[in-house]
Amino acid sequence: MSSRFSERLVTFRSPFSLPGFDKQWHAGDYSIRTEEAPVENGDEGAYQTVRTTMIPHSGKPARHARGVEVDPAEFAAAVARDERPIDRAENEGMVSHEPGPETD
Repeated sequence: MSSRFSERLVTFRSPFSLPGFDKQWHAGDYSIRTEEAPVENGDEGAYQTVRTTMIPHSGKPARHARGVEVDPAEFAAAVARDERPIDRAENEGMVSHEPGPETD
């Protein structure tokens, strides 16, 4: 058997970071390409992930897009953090303030 590939689109609502990178990634769309290889001496049809590549959508044609290899577990954690519910104030860009002194 040969390797197989899959691709999916992930949209981040907020900027995010990944361990091993000094930059913060912008909110937006990212293509995630996964390469899987058959498991040696494993069950027929069993595959394991060999490489996961994240490709930011920058408006450039796909042939010019540059991808970076990411750890699948760390990427999944970043997606989970981004999908957490946000409260109304955060959603509307409101800042929460401590109550100040009352005035008459």
